[in-house]
Amino acid sequence: MPKTALFVVSLILFGKIASAQIENVHIAHPVYMFLERAQTRGLLENFAMAELPLARARIVGALALLREKEAALDNAEESLLSAFEREFGLREAPRAVMFASDSDSTQLFFGPLFGSGEKFVYHYTDSNAALRLEPLASLELRLQQGADSSRNVGLGQFGLRLHGSLSNTLGYYLQVSNGAVLTGDRELALEDPLLRRNVKFGELESDFDFTDSHIRVEHEWFFASLGRQKRLSGAAYFSNIFLSNNAAPSDAISLGAQFDSFEYRFSHLSLLALPVTNFQSGPEALIPAKYMAYHRFDYRARSFQVGLVESVVYGDRNIDLAYLNPLSFFKSIEHSLRDRDNSALGLDATLRPLDGLELRGSFFLDDIQFSRIGDDFSGNKSAFTIGMMMAPQLPLDLTLEYSRVNPYTYSHFNVQNSFTNDGLALAGNLPPNADELRARLQYWWGNRYPLQLSAGYRRHGRNIYGESSEGPVLLKNVGGDILMARRSEDSEIAPFLDGDVERQFTLSLAAGVELLRGFNIQALYQLSNLDGSSSHQARLALRFGEF
Repeated sequence: MPKTALFVVSLILFGKIASAQIENVHIAHPVYMFLERAQTRGLLENFAMAELPLARARIVGALALLREKEAALDNAEESLLSAFEREFGLREAPRAVMFASDSDSTQLFFGPLFGSGEKFVYHYTDSNAALRLEPLASLELRLQQGADSSRNVGLGQFGLRLHGSLSNTLGYYLQVSNGAVLTGDRELALEDPLLRRNVKFGELESDFDFTDSHIRVEHEWFFASLGRQKRLSGAAYFSNIFLSNNAAPSDAISLGAQFDSFEYRFSHLSLLALPVTNFQSGPEALIPAKYMAYHRFDYRARSFQVGLVESVVYGDRNIDLAYLNPLSFFKSIEHSLRDRDNSALGLDATLRPLDGLELRGSFFLDDIQFSRIGDDFSGNKSAFTIGMMMAPQLPLDLTLEYSRVNPYTYSHFNVQNSFTNDGLALAGNLPPNADELRARLQYWWGNRYPLQLSAGYRRHGRNIYGESSEGPVLLKNVGGDILMARRSEDSEIAPFLDGDVERQFTLSLAAGVELLRGFNIQALYQLSNLDGSSSHQARLALRFGEF
């Protein structure tokens, strides 16, 4: 079929399929990396990625637009576009299932299991509804080599992903997985913050489990969702200074409006506060209520996008109706509620001065006193990122980004109102009183995963501790801990990188290959030098699906 005719057919299919793809696509999907490159190359108009995840229909629309501009694609991009078109239903592709439906009856076992078609436990689709049940599985080996020790751990994980839509209006998504240590050093697995905070794994020394789920309603310009999912918010390549996947997924109710050049979103999240007793879990654990509300305004044009974010973290009480109003100014509301909560403002922008070059920047303002700007006042708390991505008409792209988080940023005089979920920062993993320069080179060779070479240099001014018979004692608070606000006895002057300065250089190489449709192997090697002490880490994983 000629390419022009194929595009016309794709648009016809898109008109039918987009309305039946209401649910969000999880942020681990590699299609986002592909769309980020296409956006930088100027191939996607009025398309923004400052708030993820995106609905499947949005991604389908972007893929259809790229097909319209296929003459500008190189061979690797054309190969990837064709693969994603088959996955998202824009191009005809064979499907095989374990359990037959009225729309799909080809048996998965045994030939199609090792073929190039899409694979499902169950699949059904018509003009009004869709249901997809996919298997998830992984075997992963993690190794760590230090100056005096060598450790390894093998992890196995299995799960299911159910997603689809009803009546062209309601989308749904449920992902569940369960895993365990199969061999090796359990303590190495516990160095993963998300595994360590998994109650079954970290507290009960059993297996670990995770779940993501949501329902999403969309009608014309309006959308609303309720569920637990990982979120990214902010114009950044590496260090999202507002919302990232650093902490565990949080439950939220969201609603908003989306148009060609404007989008508004309001979300109210339920977060996990810190236990106030020695019991971390179980019936004797006492954990206060904790919430976060934020709204975001986005304006986008072909080569420019700007977003304005306002947020507030509050707790130790029931849900406050004042923060459920989607059209309000949280800072003024916080003052009217006796200044107990942790409010913030954020601004981010993306600019493409020419095709193939994109600039991104984000600014997070936690607190400020204008009269003290420039004198290292501890009450002036902020963070920013600035970065660029170059994506020429070659299968290579280069990304550079500098991030800085000033002392005490994200902390609060009430530790429960810190910008955290279960003790982990909601923003990226860069702590207060730290900065980082990162670079990444990606080679797009036509497979699902690009080859990535990354390097980073981080500095962190840590609080200074001493030892006593009762344990560590804080000697000097320099604003280097998100869970430690400035106390009355601490200096109100907090110079950047004061304290015990830690310097870390990392170099990593990541690669992945989709061996057969659905089956992929992923590898990561990282060299880390922390204050002169080097260590090596490696991961090798065989997966079915991304999760």
